[in-house]
Amino acid sequence: MILLIKNETWYYVERLYLHVYGSSKFINFLRSFELNYDVEYPNNIHDFMKEHDHSIEDFMSIVKDEKKLEILKKIIFDTQIEKTQRLDFNYYGEQINAWYPKVVENLKSSNIDIDYTNETLIETTNLKLNLFLHNISGFIVNNLSDTNWSYVSEICGVTHILNFPKNEQLIRSHELIDSNYESHIYYFLKDVHSYNEDFCMLLIRLVGKQGTLNDTGKEKFHEILTNFEQNNWIELLIQNIKNPTHENLIDCEVVPDSFYRALANEINFQYITNHYIPLSILIRKIIENLIIDILRKKYGHSNMEMYYNINQGRFQDFSVLLRNLDSCKQDFKHVSSSFNDDLMRKIKKYKESGNSAAHSIDVNLTNDYFLSNKEEINYIINILIRVCKNLPPE
Repeated sequence: MILLIKNETWYYVERLYLHVYGSSKFINFLRSFELNYDVEYPNNIHDFMKEHDHSIEDFMSIVKDEKKLEILKKIIFDTQIEKTQRLDFNYYGEQINAWYPKVVENLKSSNIDIDYTNETLIETTNLKLNLFLHNISGFIVNNLSDTNWSYVSEICGVTHILNFPKNEQLIRSHELIDSNYESHIYYFLKDVHSYNEDFCMLLIRLVGKQGTLNDTGKEKFHEILTNFEQNNWIELLIQNIKNPTHENLIDCEVVPDSFYRALANEINFQYITNHYIPLSILIRKIIENLIIDILRKKYGHSNMEMYYNINQGRFQDFSVLLRNLDSCKQDFKHVSSSFNDDLMRKIKKYKESGNSAAHSIDVNLTNDYFLSNKEEINYIINILIRVCKNLPPE
């Protein structure tokens, strides 16, 4: 059974625990589950509460489902945490008494029932999701034989899931179009959905865009997606084009390689077709990858932890990457004088908007929003590209 817990749940879990027990006990709480959450909280917890930091969501996205369930069980049945829903107190206008009910609400919407009598959490089968993934997998087999799984996985940031041992057969089955191809697609998409449901829907849309569908095929693809109506936002994702914009969003000077060219092209496509949720996610992704490449080129193997979490075998979370880049920005002043505090603030803005788009619908993500920020987005990306290009290897 794959847990489909909304990522924002961990935002509220963290705040609940910090308010009731403090930051050091929260770190120790996670360590009791063999999870090393490497973050430095401010001494005054009020300083943390005024920021809408979602780093915990990125961290929990790679935690195994069994541990997630055990952590949530401790939170839900903790009497002190449960009492917070009766407190008349707020941090900068954010009411504490809304946090616990929000966690409960998210669990129920994620098909997890709460058994208060036996103090346990019970998973229920998501038949709607299973049927949707079954239908979309069959459609891909019958109509989209030219799917490039490596490409769409790279764009959506889920290559690590494609490389899971249990998903290795997907590409081989695709090449042979054997009888197991449909089931391999189904289980791969289910793994991606477990990792991040929004990324899964973006990946499916990209698969549909790759192929050449006739009008009947396009209508069927649209019908499968709209029938699912995951939290209603999928209708926004595949909405019909209205008042399309014909001007690109990104006008990069010289993109470093084919990966960034593909990513820039996809960003421009999302902008032109008014798909603002995946657009925000992809802007965050191109900035994040450029920062990784800058740190990797500057520090190489001598200081890998600047960009790579050796213990967990993956690149650092965006929040850690940005913090590390900010701490060493003086090392890049000789390459670009624009590598300063102002640039860091601008990058943080798009980190946060991309993170919000990945977890919920932001009504502010409109054409006007991106049009008004177009110059700033290009400013950030072009500086990062220029620095990356002009840095000598370590």
